[in-house]
Amino acid sequence: MIHQDTNASVSGKVPMLKNEDWWAVWLGLFIFLLGLGPIFGSDLLGWVVKVNTWTDISKSFGPLSKAYKGMSGFTSLFLTYLFLLVLTTIGAKAMGANIKRFATGFTVIFAITILCVIIGDNAYIAASPDKQAKLGIGWSLGLGEMGFIIAMIVGLIIGNFFPGVAKYLEEAAKPEWFIKTGIVILGAAVGIKTLGAVGLATTVIVRGLCAVVEAYLIYWPVVYFIARKYFKFTLNGLHPWPPVSLFAVFRRPLPPAGPSVPVPLCR
Repeated sequence: MIHQDTNASVSGKVPMLKNEDWWAVWLGLFIFLLGLGPIFGSDLLGWVVKVNTWTDISKSFGPLSKAYKGMSGFTSLFLTYLFLLVLTTIGAKAMGANIKRFATGFTVIFAITILCVIIGDNAYIAASPDKQAKLGIGWSLGLGEMGFIIAMIVGLIIGNFFPGVAKYLEEAAKPEWFIKTGIVILGAAVGIKTLGAVGLATTVIVRGLCAVVEAYLIYWPVVYFIARKYFKFTLNGLHPWPPVSLFAVFRRPLPPAGPSVPVPLCR
């Protein structure tokens, strides 16, 4: 595991080279800068794998950019895996991880995640109504993000029923680090786009604030009240809200539920 606290300096701060936040910034900015290649006439990340909505599984994934259309899907997938493995292993090594266990765990998690996403992108599951004719199908569930739900279910199964496997994969299951890296990439990309769309950015910010107020001051209290008042849900004996990230699910198995003790609505 990565033990940042044992590497803290005398002042109590984690050294920069062993700090998860800084590694998220460095890796995120590095990937973002590579993504700017097309601006200078060179698509440096066009070979990254992209999962497609499919009816023929041999066409379920391939390179992201048409500039690499001659590359096979398996080559694109392997290069993507290798690229991410090298970058994350460098960071994990600097932060004190067991490299052998990290590389093994990352490989397993990557394989499970890709498999779940491919299954979830089957045309009968993921295709939107406007794409059914193009894919030659008469119906679909239209659940475009089903791959993430499948990944969550697999993670819950491993975390609860195979604690030994979950413990071994814990070395590579770093949801905070991966999410922070993604936020850096997304934030940089949004920043670039915002420069050319200030009006749109203002609208998004205002609507985002309204959504936050609506969710926390209206929906959540109403759902909580109904659950406690009419369905008699209690706080004791319940598992925490299930995580939506496969990596987060692998973090640790959920604790066994204890006896349920009714809690009065008002104290």
